[in-house]
Amino acid sequence: MTKSIVTTTIEIMGRLYHINSPITAIDSLQRSAKYVDEKMKSIRDTKMALSVDRIAVLAALNIANELFLLENQNNQDKKMIQNRLRELQNKVEAALAEHSQMELSPAE
Repeated sequence: MTKSIVTTTIEIMGRLYHINSPITAIDSLQRSAKYVDEKMKSIRDTKMALSVDRIAVLAALNIANELFLLENQNNQDKKMIQNRLRELQNKVEAALAEHSQMELSPAE
């Protein structure tokens, strides 16, 4: 099954870009473009005399940093969940072993 490719137009810092994208990715692409546009405008609005290229690089670095911070938090969350699951699994196994021992004990 082939994905339908369409051309969509996005605007970043007042410039239009025509992008080919799978139709299923258009919404995500538009949201991403809006996010990049907001980041670049935020940097531009600092009143520092920066070229568009420099603004783009700074925005890319900021976005990459956000990504790495989120990935790090995600990894920490995964480790915490894995540890908690291991603790719960040990408790369940201990309870099952105790229940099994009670069933094996002769009734008086």
